[in-house]
Parts: sequence; C-alpha cells; structure tokens
Amino acid sequence: MKKLFTISVLTFIGVSAFGSNFKKAPRKLTPTKTSQKAQLPEDYCTPLPRPQAETMEEVRIGDYDFFHDYISRDNGNYQDRTNKEINLIKNFGLPIVIGSDLFVEQPPWVFSQQSIKVWIDYNQDFIFDNENELVINGWIDEKRQDPDDDVGNAFPNFHGSFITSELAYTGKTRMRIQMSPNGESTACEVSAGMVLDYTVNILEDELDYCIPENIINRDEWIGHFYINNLHHEVGQLESYNNFTHETFKLNLGQSHTFRIVPDFRDQIYKEHVSVWVDFNLDGHFDNTTELIVEDISEQGQEVISEVYFPDSISLEPRRMRVGLKFNSYKEGACEDSYWGQVLDYTIDFRKASSLIQPSNITFTLEPEIEEITDLSYHFYPNPSLGGNINLAFKSDKPEKIKLEIRSITGLSVYKKSLELIPEEVKTIQLRKALKGVYLFQIKGERTTVVERIILK
Repeated sequence: MKKLFTISVLTFIGVSAFGSNFKKAPRKLTPTKTSQKAQLPEDYCTPLPRPQAETMEEVRIGDYDFFHDYISRDNGNYQDRTNKEINLIKNFGLPIVIGSDLFVEQPPWVFSQQSIKVWIDYNQDFIFDNENELVINGWIDEKRQDPDDDVGNAFPNFHGSFITSELAYTGKTRMRIQMSPNGESTACEVSAGMVLDYTVNILEDELDYCIPENIINRDEWIGHFYINNLHHEVGQLESYNNFTHETFKLNLGQSHTFRIVPDFRDQIYKEHVSVWVDFNLDGHFDNTTELIVEDISEQGQEVISEVYFPDSISLEPRRMRVGLKFNSYKEGACEDSYWGQVLDYTIDFRKASSLIQPSNITFTLEPEIEEITDLSYHFYPNPSLGGNINLAFKSDKPEKIKLEIRSITGLSVYKKSLELIPEEVKTIQLRKALKGVYLFQIKGERTTVVERIILK
C-alpha cells in the first residue's frame, strides 16, 4: 500500500542544533575512590606507549560535519589534541569511528588485533575511572592483506557508539582514546599503541522525550526500516530502542520513500504503523502536525509511504519515532501498554544541493583550497559492468593524491596513494567488490573530489 503525505508549513522555534536528545537509565556515576591521605592529581597522566605498526588514522564522532580529525603518526604515540573541542549533550547518543592504518614497508601486511578504549572524565577529577568513565571498550579484528588483492591497502575501522551520562558534570573535561594490542591496558598504563586526548564540553539535556512503557514485542516487531535506499535492519531486540545515534540525512523540497517491514515470531497479525518527527523541537510528538506516516499492514506486507518535506523546514537535527502496534492505531507517540515496538532515530534535513549520506559515511563535498581551472579528474565507465574503473587525469603538472573508495554503508574497500601524470589513465580493479553504489574520494594537493560510481 502506498500513499502520498505532504507536510504543511509549520511554525518552528529555535533550539540547540542537537535537539534530538533522549532519556536512558544511566550507569551510576560514583566518585573515584581515594584513601584519606591521597590527594587528587592536578593534571592528567601522560601515557608513553611504544610505537607499533598499527596506528589510528582518523577519529569521527557523530556525522562527518560534527567532528572529524585526521591523525599523523609523525606527531607521536601520545598526542595532546585538547585544542580540539567536542560538544556532548547529557543522555545523547553519538556514533564513533576510529580509522586505522598500518605502517609496514613490505608484505606480508598483517594488521594485528587491537583494543579500542575511550574514557570521558565525567566528574572532572583528572582520573579516568574504568568502572564509570570507560564509555567504549571494544576490538578491531586482525586483517591480513594480500598484496595482489584488488581492494588495496584498506585496513579495518572500529565502529561503536556511546551515550553521555546524565550524571556527568557540565563544562569542559577530557576524553581519552586509546589503541593498544593489550586489552588489559589502563588509561595511564599502556605498553604499545597510540593515545589521543581531546577536550569535550558537556552540556545539559534540553529536551525530555517520553519513553513508552509496558510494550511487548514477543510476537511482532519491525524487521527492517528504510528511507529511500538507506536501510536499518532492526529485528526483535527491545520493545523500545533508542537509535538516535543513527542519522538519516534527507533533502528538503523532495519526496522520500519510507518503508517499514513487520516481522513475526510465527503467526502473522494485523499491524498499524506510525512515524512522527518533532518538527518544532519542543520534545513532544504531536498527532496533528507531526504524524507523517500512518498505515496498516494487513497480512505482514511492508508499509510504503511517500513523504514530502518542504524547504521551509529549518536545518536542525530532529528526533523521529517509528511505532508498530498490533491491531489498532497508536493513540500517540507516548502511548503505553500494547503489543508492538518503538524505534527512535535522528533525522537531519539538508538543502537539496547537499550530498545525502547515512551517518557512518565519511565523505562530504569539501570546498576547494583554491580556484582551479586546469585540473580535472574523471572516472569512467559509470556504471561499470566488470568492476574496472578508469581514472583520467588532466592537469598542467603531476599530482599526488590519496584515493579512497567506500560502499554506501561506509565500508572502506580501497585505499591507496597514487602519483598521477597529466593525460595518464589509471585503471582501478574492483572485481571482488559487491554490486552497488560506491563513493570515490580523491584528496589531492590542490583539491578534493567525490564521485558516486555504480558497480553492476
């Protein structure tokens, strides 16, 4: 079933650019334990890890436009980058991506398993507490790179997310990011790897969204949620799921296709589907002006709805709520006690000229460093049927570039440094890559270029 839903022009109020905050039961934040004679330190410890082949190459928090920092190993294994500041809002979830690299002169190229840890000094006592302040504790898996492999020197990234504790002290404090081969390392003691320190500014939670209670998703739930070609596989999980660290970027002045696919344990039921967006950023979902999808799945089929967003909407991120309810329409986005499931996301509106990408894609169109009229790059054929892409280069002089190719889901499949000669054509082989849309990014000495390429 398919319908066209047009949102009327609304009156908007200003609020923080991160209005999509949420409530989540936080871990209890307790003071760091010290003896009666012990004195709190007056500054943070400085770890001194030994160098290793595996390093961090970039840090991304939120989407590309929020915080993105490239790392050079030439600056040392411990880097004080506290001149870079990141705003965090209590109870707000953000994704984090740690890009990796390997410095080995010749094959075999083996990226060893690495521990990734992130601390935030919530109580501003100059101590990173493993019990209360360790917000990320994960691993990057080992990867062996065949020098003849078509995917080039693409090493694995770490993808995670964290929620800023509602008990954190407001104001500026420190975040520490650590890569180490040893999972037992602490914030101050790490034998090898790399450590980065940043400044974070913790802000109060301004909006207080309701969390539906007593929802049962034992027999039905949302299996998949799509907006256009952006896809989130959900599954049974919890009855209420806070995915506000997942951001859908949508162009204004256009229609967008919403698809909600119900899933069931055994028997198929009649399900009602609703989607709200908090357009006026007041922390509530209004059934009259903010309900953008309302439809029925009679026999388990997906619900499809076209939604048009006018360009009069202001450009702040907003919270979007997706609800599934057995046998009847939801009385509102905050309704309690029924069979179904609720999902919360962030939706970020852009002008039609903006590049539309999911949150974990790192590319964006960047301004050129200088106006260049005698320099051009051209990828062809597009679409490519065999996986071979030609790169034609036109310029008045040679150019050193970094070429990176990512899938539409953000997976890096190719990364290589090249030196291009004017009028030269280089062939990039992607025979092992799956069919789909890919983003080709060139970072040169004079400009940055991004192109979409289709592999068939």
